[in-house]
Amino acid sequence: MSVLFDGASPVDDTGAGIANLGHRNSDRNREAAVLARSARFEVRLATTSAEIRAAQQLRYKAFFVDRELAAPSSFQRAGRVFDPLDDGADHLIVIDRLAVANGRGVPVVGTCRTIRHKLKFGPEQFCASPAFDLAPVNEQFPTGLCEISRACVHQRYRRRRVVEKLWAGLFAYAARHRLGAYFGTASLPGANPSPHQPALDWLISWRGAKITPSSPADRALRRVLPPLLRAYLDAGATVTGPARPDPVFNTTDVLVSMDLNDLPARHRRHFF
Repeated sequence: MSVLFDGASPVDDTGAGIANLGHRNSDRNREAAVLARSARFEVRLATTSAEIRAAQQLRYKAFFVDRELAAPSSFQRAGRVFDPLDDGADHLIVIDRLAVANGRGVPVVGTCRTIRHKLKFGPEQFCASPAFDLAPVNEQFPTGLCEISRACVHQRYRRRRVVEKLWAGLFAYAARHRLGAYFGTASLPGANPSPHQPALDWLISWRGAKITPSSPADRALRRVLPPLLRAYLDAGATVTGPARPDPVFNTTDVLVSMDLNDLPARHRRHFF
């Protein structure tokens, strides 16, 4: 499952949160929305309802169709993954510029959703709120905090460094909004945590601290983690609190936070 951060959120069977997608200003300067660009790909903020819908359609394909997982009826009917948080979020999208220029391919090949820090936490304000206690993250990062959720990459593009481009866009977004930290949930496959219990216990033993595996046993436990979760840990991310199953997306999730002011030098050189 090609997910950066993804976490549980209430399934909205009413369709709330999609009727008001037109609140986006379609006349916003598209160039100002660009966060990162290469010869092949462009990462920018979605500026129209159609682009947000395309991102939601990609979520549905990545989270349910590609994994042959039964989706909630509201998602099946719409062919999209959506919830009320979409209406107040920013949506980063990765565009294949070559495919667009040639009139072929899918317009959005990667996406994630960002929700910047609110003054007070509430049950509906963040994707991770229903499943996780966010107070420790809020205490650690009282300002400049932003959640990443619903991140995915089109199946045909998962070997084309699109994840790296998405991260480049996220770091540009962080600089634009003077963010100090990202947080979200990282997923392990399956909603039954038992097969992952040794690795989960090891992760939680490092709660709130950078994970620096030094013993052969530590390194063996790290190797069984999904590649993207290992990448977060290499970037200095820390794990907060116990794992939570997400039966809707068939994952076991852990809450992860990343201090952007304390990135390893190699990451800072690469993305800044």
